[in-house]
Amino acid sequence: MFYINIKVPYCGHFWHFIMGEFLPVVYIMLRCKRNKYYLYNKNRKWGQCFDKFYKELGFNIEFTNNLPRHYLMANYIAWDYKWSFNEKQKCKIVVNFLKKKAIKLYGNKNNSLTNKILIQYRKTDKNLEQYFLNNNIADKLYGSSKRTFKDMDKIHTFIENSKYLYHDNLPLLQQIMFYLNENNLILEHGAGMVFILFMNHNSKILEIITPNKKREKNGAAQGANRLCYFKKAILSRVIIENNTSVLDHKDQIIKYL
Repeated sequence: MFYINIKVPYCGHFWHFIMGEFLPVVYIMLRCKRNKYYLYNKNRKWGQCFDKFYKELGFNIEFTNNLPRHYLMANYIAWDYKWSFNEKQKCKIVVNFLKKKAIKLYGNKNNSLTNKILIQYRKTDKNLEQYFLNNNIADKLYGSSKRTFKDMDKIHTFIENSKYLYHDNLPLLQQIMFYLNENNLILEHGAGMVFILFMNHNSKILEIITPNKKREKNGAAQGANRLCYFKKAILSRVIIENNTSVLDHKDQIIKYL
């Protein structure tokens, strides 16, 4: 029986789930080619939040809190804070697998939005934030309430040929489809930057970010830097304070398009 040791009992942040768990775990499953995989954490309440994304992949997966007497166990290195050259190569394999799987499920993207400017519009996940409140860790609230910029939904008023993307409620592979063959993306700093992985190389990314996040030198806050370097994408940033209207910075935004 082949078990993969899932490190955390609860993963409620999309960035840490995808880069720190999901992609490395998928690589293990692709490499090991077992008939069945057991994802194990003795304290995890399975079926919450992002666990459903594993079920889209076509692998025979069972979630468990128990270990039998005899088993094989695989461990992984998370990619959410840093990754080595070898881990980047592993990521390429997983990204290509997910792209092919998405196309197989949802068809070829003949109606590509290429040359449009995608605007990623993310909303607060009230159910997830309520989870943190209920567990007395309100200081660790994730989601858009931690870095909200006003009027993100009005950027289209001064940018022609743009397309809003809101897809948090969709299956992961369907979300990936929005980014295939695309070259231009505007987004708030946040976990949605993982979708840069599925865009074309040499894309243009504009990240709207707060000063405190811009100053951080390590960790997930600099994830867009690492992803853009990985994809040879051009990253520009507009730095504004929380709760500031993006309309007040439209000249800066237009400058980078």
